[in-house]
Amino acid sequence: MFEHINPTLYIAGHAHKDWLRYSIQSGFFTSADGWSVSLGLEKGKALPEWIQLWEEIQLTFGDEVAFTGRIDQIRQNVTSKMHSIELSGRDRAGILIDCSAPIFFKKTVTLPEVIATVVTPFGIEDVQINGKGSPLLRKITVDPGVSAWDVIKEVATVNGLWPWFSADGTLVIGKPDYSAPVVAELRMSYTGAHNSVLELMVDRSIIGQYSTVTVLSQKQENVLLDIIGKLQSVSVDSNVPFRPKIIRKSYAENPLWMENIAKSYIEKGQLKGVTLTAKVQGHFAKEGLLWAPGQRVHVYSEPHNIDEAFLVTSRTFSGGRTGSFTTLSLHKDNLWLT
Repeated sequence: MFEHINPTLYIAGHAHKDWLRYSIQSGFFTSADGWSVSLGLEKGKALPEWIQLWEEIQLTFGDEVAFTGRIDQIRQNVTSKMHSIELSGRDRAGILIDCSAPIFFKKTVTLPEVIATVVTPFGIEDVQINGKGSPLLRKITVDPGVSAWDVIKEVATVNGLWPWFSADGTLVIGKPDYSAPVVAELRMSYTGAHNSVLELMVDRSIIGQYSTVTVLSQKQENVLLDIIGKLQSVSVDSNVPFRPKIIRKSYAENPLWMENIAKSYIEKGQLKGVTLTAKVQGHFAKEGLLWAPGQRVHVYSEPHNIDEAFLVTSRTFSGGRTGSFTTLSLHKDNLWLT
């Protein structure tokens, strides 16, 4: 479980794994997951010609895929004593964040059709939509200049779902599987006996939590005063003191859209009310299974008085010649997108 294995970077038919340092991120709430690796070159040795900007890459640990993306940046540093290279980039969401969505207007369209219209021009073909049914969208308008990723997030949210890219580069539109079994126990005791966590921090915050979230929307021909009390949805968290939030959407044909948007704000606030940050040795939750967002773990911590299941919402692999570590962000189980 704690065996130190450097990641192998596959690029343009070449493989390399002797890194000075590496970092590989993945999370639900990071718009584009990032990666970076650095290595030293022998004096007088040139940068290999097959290392080019925008080349697609894949990072693996043994046979397990940890990341699929592209090279965004190449940095060379040369001194009298050393020559080092750092490669970095993002997953396939990077281009969707950087670039504008195709301008289009459609009536009676399904969620899969919207996603395909947005991502196909960017060469993204692997899409997996996990949700109950495919609700018809009576109308959708994409205005000029809106990023492709913002369109995807919007249509996912109004359908009660969320977008992210899996390690193999698949765009997933879905929600966590809270029925999945717990993959590991993270343990911290006063005595240190049987501890499986190197560090564990608990952060409690009210930032982003609201007592009420009201979503207002209007058709283009209406004015705001005409629709207050008509086209609106309110979601409530009775455990939060008076902290109201009003969100105005320029257009929403389906009242269910507004309900899902209001609910998503309440759920995200509740989710981020308690954040656990755990640092563990190695990169595997158990043999053959890399840590990944969406996994469920049981946390037992005597110092924090915690003994319950949590959801892995992000993980960062880091290391190099000094060892390998994983930093996990954990949030309350069965709370978000239920």
